[in-house]
Amino acid sequence: MKNLLIAIALFLPLFGYSQAHLGFSFQTIQSIYPNDKFFLDTLKDGSIKLASIKLKYSSVFYEFDLKTRLCNHCVQIPNSAAVLKALTDIYNQYYTKTSDTTWIGYIEAGLEMKILKAPYQGGYLFDYKENQTP
Repeated sequence: MKNLLIAIALFLPLFGYSQAHLGFSFQTIQSIYPNDKFFLDTLKDGSIKLASIKLKYSSVFYEFDLKTRLCNHCVQIPNSAAVLKALTDIYNQYYTKTSDTTWIGYIEAGLEMKILKAPYQGGYLFDYKENQTP
């Protein structure tokens, strides 16, 4: 229980400024984590296609649109069950739950974000994308 409370306390400030950072450039995302090292997958012209970062409580992967060069997809892999539970509890509180494994919410770039909790290697990951409503 103590670990859960610590995880919630550490992640809660991030939700005024979503960790998915959809609609943000790599430079903007990098400025949010100035002391952390990003691993990049670039194209021949130097464009960043993928960026990943290993944070204390999860690994995060950002995908960038090659035309706009803005983040259009994010995957977060919590590194423990306590972090998974903390994130799920935060999403339940701050976003609209549409099923046991999906949420919809508005984020800092003015986008509507869809969050999916999916099984991954014996645990779970969170998949963040702009919600494409018909």
